[in-house]
This record gives sequence, structure tokens and C-alpha cells, in this order.
Amino acid sequence: MLLIIAMACTGSDQYGYAGYDMVDHFPLDGERAWIYSNADVPDWNLEVQMSDDTVSTDDTTIHTFEYWQTDPNNVPANLLMTIDFSSDDFNGVQIHGYEVIGEPQEWNTDSGDSGAGDSGDSGGAGRGPAELVTFDPPLVLAEKRMAPGDSVETTTNGATWVSTFKFQEACPNNWISGDNEWNCLYVELDDGDGDIESGNTVSGRYWLAPRYGMSWFQLAGDTDKWILARAEWAASGG
Repeated sequence: MLLIIAMACTGSDQYGYAGYDMVDHFPLDGERAWIYSNADVPDWNLEVQMSDDTVSTDDTTIHTFEYWQTDPNNVPANLLMTIDFSSDDFNGVQIHGYEVIGEPQEWNTDSGDSGAGDSGDSGGAGRGPAELVTFDPPLVLAEKRMAPGDSVETTTNGATWVSTFKFQEACPNNWISGDNEWNCLYVELDDGDGDIESGNTVSGRYWLAPRYGMSWFQLAGDTDKWILARAEWAASGG
């Protein structure tokens, strides 16, 4: 069973001469799941599940994140896309590829019907059309350690991407009530066109919290941020 994890995420002790530990801000240990809400999509949330299926190479393990649209009862009902991540002290945080599965569904929330209605543009996580991309070499979201202002370039699949750790900033979320003092490392990922508002599916904005990963994120095509509403963790095999 996954256990709810709750601890202060000030990030104040994460910075040293060599910069912030970026891997600590994108942990992939154990079994993990996150639920996000979006002000632009009031009728459903997004549940991100880290799959048990992994692919291992000599020095890294690739984990698949599944992005599920939940129905009005907050039950995962429609798989929108997957993204393959790794995070380790050898290569930092990398994106190995992604697959767009389909568009969000609409539900008749006025009648209490939790069944999917016609497919359509529900905003937020709408990606379509279906797409499968493998990054070879992998796309670097963050090196092992970075200081504010640091950038890393990756030339892959015919484009030169730039990931920039801009600064640390407050990133209060919808999960911890009361004195929510989370601080995050804000990273912008540009697919080479100079515009993170549009373009490749995984380009955009990432706010990373120590020991949790993404407290907020806004990928290309998202009309507003996805904000953490719940996080769960369990030891592997627990």
C-alpha cells in the first residue's frame, strides 16, 4: 500500500558550493504516485503513476510515468500519455521518450454521470494526435548538480534542446493545508524554438521539490499549471 508522505520542502539545506542536488528533487525510488489539479480543468484531475515496469542499462534505470485523466470521482479512467524518465548520480535527470495516447474525455458532471462522454478538447492535458517519440541520446532535463542560471544543451533527434535552472521560488500546492512553505527549483525546458509555450510535448516549465519531484508543471500546450494535490510513496515491494 502506498503511504502518504508529508514533510517540509523548504529546500534550504539543498544548496552548496556546487549547486543544488537536482536528482534529490526528482527521486524515483520506491513506488510513487501523484495527483494534480488544474484551475483551467475544474471537472477532473490528473493522476501520475510511476509504473513498476523499468528498463535498465549499465548505469541508469528508466521509469515510465503514466498520466491518467481521472473521472469526477477521482478514479483514473483515461490514459493520456506516458513519459520515460531516469534520475541518478551518473546522468542527472533525463527524458528518454514519450507517447501521446489520446485526448481527454468529457463527463456530464451536472447529472453525476461518471462515465466518459464524447471525446473532445477538455483543455489542460489535451495532447493529441497520437505520437511516439524516443530521444536518442536522452534529453537532459537537469544535470546532477546545478546552480541558478545554469543551462545544459542536448542535441537529439535533429534539434538542440536547452534546459535552464532559472531560480528557486515558492511553490505552494493544494495538498498541504495551512502553512505551506514549499520551495521549488524552477526549470525551463526549450525544444530549440525559443518558445516554451508551444512546441514539443515535454517542453515547458517544471517546479521540482526535494524528495517529491514535480510540485507544479506546465508542459507545452497546457493552458495553466498542474498543481500537486496529493503524493504517495511506498518502499519497493511494500
